[in-house]
Amino acid sequence: MKVPLDPEPLTIIVTDLIDHGLISPPTTVFGTHSGKRIEALLMPDGTFVHRGNIYSSPSVAAGRAITAESGISSIGRSYLSVNGWKFWQVVCTDGRHRSLADLREQLLSG
Repeated sequence: MKVPLDPEPLTIIVTDLIDHGLISPPTTVFGTHSGKRIEALLMPDGTFVHRGNIYSSPSVAAGRAITAESGISSIGRSYLSVNGWKFWQVVCTDGRHRSLADLREQLLSG
């Protein structure tokens, strides 16, 4: 008897949030690290721009931005290891601040 395989988990990327109207780029995304607000620009193609550098991953963008602003990095890396989905927030159309992780969960829950 074959055991059914679990379906592949649904992968959500930043452009899915854009395509479903949860984010309207270009827009400023922001997070706080050690009491300091850090900002980047989220572009229509889902990339993040900080200090002229372009990143395709929210986590790499967050880590590099924090390192650029604070000089802190993780052991063995040139930037801080951080979950960018939880770090970056946007101001939604209702005026609330929501993390990319919250918006991803909203999209997954349907």
